[in-house]
Amino acid sequence: MERIAEASPRQLARIAGALYMLNIVGGAFAIGIGYLVFRSTFLPRVSGVLLAIGASCYMAYGIADFLAPAFAAHLVPWIQLPSLAGEGSFCLWLMIAGLKVQGWKELAGAAGSRLEWAR
Repeated sequence: MERIAEASPRQLARIAGALYMLNIVGGAFAIGIGYLVFRSTFLPRVSGVLLAIGASCYMAYGIADFLAPAFAAHLVPWIQLPSLAGEGSFCLWLMIAGLKVQGWKELAGAAGSRLEWAR
């Protein structure tokens, strides 16, 4: 904590810029995960949609915080709710229902037969 107090304003601005980029890049990554969950047959599609919506909120907050920090301060409690819904539903589904094991076995069997055919 003492090192942060000793940091110059320029160093603090660089750290803040890195955090903005982390929100934007992390949001783009999470949109990809939401798309993969949506396309998956092992998880509910609504969970993928909620993940993508929550990820866009991460990106929107990162951009808003970079361009207009005062405006972004008003968004904080509300812009995090879609992320909570998406990530929370995904985690709850995995903890309670899990994956469709039969689907995994069928996919593995189909992949195995394709590998044998290629030999």
